[in-house]
Amino acid sequence: MAEKIALYIIGASSANGVGDSEGGFAVRLGKKLSSSIELNVFNLAIPGDTTTGMLERFEREIRPRVNLKRRRIILFYPGGNDASTVDDVIRTDEVTYKANVKQILQAAKRITEKILCIEHRKVDETKTAPIPWTPNKKFLNSNYAKHVAILREVCNEENVSLIKQFDDPVQPDILFHDGLHMNEKGHEALAQKVLDMLVERGWTNTL
Repeated sequence: MAEKIALYIIGASSANGVGDSEGGFAVRLGKKLSSSIELNVFNLAIPGDTTTGMLERFEREIRPRVNLKRRRIILFYPGGNDASTVDDVIRTDEVTYKANVKQILQAAKRITEKILCIEHRKVDETKTAPIPWTPNKKFLNSNYAKHVAILREVCNEENVSLIKQFDDPVQPDILFHDGLHMNEKGHEALAQKVLDMLVERGWTNTL
């Protein structure tokens, strides 16, 4: 009998697939999974979203799509909007960010124990500080570092698996031309990392 999996993705633009003409790492991940798997992918990521928005819509977007007959896996890729600044004011302070992440993971655990978080990569600050089309907005690695540390802390507290990417150096060859999102090569690399983690955890099989 074919393995049946429902994959739910919550996040922002990177999770949504921005920067990849093939639809992003989620689409690429689906192609990598065994042909014997019946896979439903629900990509609920919204470009520009923050963890505040993700928390607010989590239950109403995921709960109606839950299929108890399928193995349920949730990928949480919060992205970098929380750590961005507008007029040098951070969008989501560290206390709020930690509370949001913790509540999202706890809500996810009420649906499944199979949860995987993904860190954001470092950005190319020569292109993101400021954003050319929004001069009062910046994405800084120094702010990312604080939020990534919180994400790691909460994942450890909640015993949730985490794909670590932030410690890698800036890699222009896998970044989109905006210096912020991944390009096709970056999405392909992340899809493989996610697949490797799913297999390592015994949550799925491959060819």
